[in-house]
Amino acid sequence: AAMMQRIQSDGSTVSLQQVEHFDHHSELTYLLIAEEYQSADFLRYRVEMSEGSPKICDTYLFKDAAWLSEKLRQTLKVNARYTASSPERRATNRAIAKSGEYLANRNPLEALQALYEIPEEFMTDNTMSIHKLRLAVQVSDSIYIAALQREFDDYPSFYIRYLYYSHFQDSVEFNHILDTLSMMIGEAPILDSLRAE
Repeated sequence: AAMMQRIQSDGSTVSLQQVEHFDHHSELTYLLIAEEYQSADFLRYRVEMSEGSPKICDTYLFKDAAWLSEKLRQTLKVNARYTASSPERRATNRAIAKSGEYLANRNPLEALQALYEIPEEFMTDNTMSIHKLRLAVQVSDSIYIAALQREFDDYPSFYIRYLYYSHFQDSVEFNHILDTLSMMIGEAPILDSLRAE
C-alpha cells in the first residue's frame, strides 16, 4: 500500500534493491525515486509464508529507522496511557487543530509555533518533526535552520540527522549516515552520488 501511494502521488519509479532470506521470513528492499521532486527513499517489506502464499506482514520505514509494527505498538502505548480526556491528549489535539487553522489562513509561522505546544510524550516518530520542517521552509531560511537545529537537539532520529548534516555540510557525519544506510541496504549508486568530498 505504501509503495502504491508513492507511485500514484509523486510518480516514483521503483526498483528492487536487496533481497535477504532468513529462516522464517524474507526481507525485500525497494528503491523509490521521484525525479520530479529530486527525492529518493527506501522501503523494506517483511514477507512470510501464510497458507502456502507469501504475505507482507510488516514494513520497515527508513526515515524512522523502525518497523511499522513497532510504531503501532508505541502509538497504542501512548493511547492507553493518555486517554481522550487527559491534559496531554487535549493539549495535543488543541495544538494540531490550531496549527491547521493557521495554515488554512496561510500563516505557516504561527502554524509551526502551535506544533511546539505538543507534549513530548506524543513525539513518538518523525511525522511531526518533518511536518514542522515543511512549515519552516515556507517561512524563511533562518526559520528553517532554527527548526532543524531544534529537531536535531530534541529528536535526533536517523532522518533528522541526515537532513542536519546535509544542510550544514558536515561531510564526516553525513558520510557516516550514508555508510550506515549502505550497511542496511547494500551498495547503491544513489548513495555514492550523495557522498560529500
